[in-house]
Amino acid sequence: MSRALRNRRPSPAPRRRQFRRLAPLALVAVAALAAPYAPARAATITVDSVETSVVNDALCTLPEAIVAANENFPYNGCAAGSATGFDDIVFDLPPGATITATIAPLPAIRSSLTISGPGRDQLVIDGDNLQPLFVVETAAEPITVQIRDLTLARGHGQGPGRGGAVTVLAGDALVVRRVDFRQNVAESGGGALRIVGAAGLPAGTTVEDCYFEGNEAGAGGGGAIFLDHAIAQVRRSTFFTNETAAEPSGGVARGGGAIASYDSTLNVRTSTFYGNFTFGSGGALLAFSNDPFSPDVLSITDSTIFENVGDGDGDDLGNVGGVAIAVFPGDPMSAEIQNTLIAKNVDPGSTQLPDLFVSGTGIDSLGHNLVGVNAGIEFWFPAGGPNANGDYVGTVSSPLHPSLGPFDFWGGPTPVLPPLATGSTPVIDLGHCWDDSYDQRGYVDPATNRRPVDDPAFPEPTGGDGCDIGAVEAGAEPPDTSAIFADGFETGDTIRWSAVAP
Repeated sequence: MSRALRNRRPSPAPRRRQFRRLAPLALVAVAALAAPYAPARAATITVDSVETSVVNDALCTLPEAIVAANENFPYNGCAAGSATGFDDIVFDLPPGATITATIAPLPAIRSSLTISGPGRDQLVIDGDNLQPLFVVETAAEPITVQIRDLTLARGHGQGPGRGGAVTVLAGDALVVRRVDFRQNVAESGGGALRIVGAAGLPAGTTVEDCYFEGNEAGAGGGGAIFLDHAIAQVRRSTFFTNETAAEPSGGVARGGGAIASYDSTLNVRTSTFYGNFTFGSGGALLAFSNDPFSPDVLSITDSTIFENVGDGDGDDLGNVGGVAIAVFPGDPMSAEIQNTLIAKNVDPGSTQLPDLFVSGTGIDSLGHNLVGVNAGIEFWFPAGGPNANGDYVGTVSSPLHPSLGPFDFWGGPTPVLPPLATGSTPVIDLGHCWDDSYDQRGYVDPATNRRPVDDPAFPEPTGGDGCDIGAVEAGAEPPDTSAIFADGFETGDTIRWSAVAP
């Protein structure tokens, strides 16, 4: 695949359930560090100016609102924050407004708060390629910051310790929902998000319904997200044309075109990785462990990892176009994959490992995966259609090319790659989605209000439930909200929760 792909933009518009052995570690830990729902809000601070100046006038700018929340007193034109609960920074601005941080970096966030935008297409916070956007840091009690319903663009993380859009340090947590991250850059690691903890004091993040496009990291890796001693959950999100631009040096093949996870726990569910790029290892995702005291976990479920590039210059300092997992001997790390499509990724080096490779550890297949080429992972993913594990696995001489439609907005908040009923390798009805009640778009079978949509033309394999392999379900539709529980509260799934009761 040519690097020109990175310039494309989407059009507008029953196996044993081993899964429960590892994934709860990620889910429980993330819930503890990055609680999805805050206590009752203490104060509302309304930003009514797109300026980023700090002037004692009647207007409230974004930097002034952060100071008011941090210090719990009225600041210039902003209402006072409160010492209890979560302050809520909201915006009273014209539709489609842009706040451009050109004068100076925004103040660091030092208290728990929510930044609530009017919608990702209604408000952009822009770093003008000069400034990092938000830094979450506190020297006292750990805090949680929630950011939702806006776009963060062109943040520039200068130096080794800053991500392009948001930086979170040890003990603190970040929750982002329905946020677009576009063209953010970090000179080190974490083009969009940099989540860095310490041994015994991790940082945490929850990412839901977000879109990462064209973000870029330097030698640290993680074109979109960099994790180090962190606990992270990524759900229903898309990563497109993110990259690590710096060449590996000194034999260290940092990478992770979309995500780099170092000594961290990472749970990826119902998400899409497409067209991401690195000169190092893991065009889509790199998981690396060399801290024996860090109990690292990688879990990937119901996701699509397609046409990403690793070792982009073919010099063999990196490898693996899809997912690379590397563990130092003696380090504890568990990895598992279920109902996930990993195919047509590219490794142009002399030892071609296109889709998935593990070093220094093993990997558990929980079944119903599709792996296009099993070079280097034949022990864990023997060829077959299906094999004894219920996976569909190709080889170098006989690869599997799944039938997917164009990358676009096929409903839902993020662009995706839908499965097709035509082509050489359909993935329809070949999967089993144990725990996801909807696909990446939030779509379900309207007859059952659950994800699997049975297509009579495609017989289900042994142990399957009619779910399609990957992040998207063919034939699914938006859930029916006409019933008495129209807010979706009873499902426990936040994507269905409305702002008001039915």
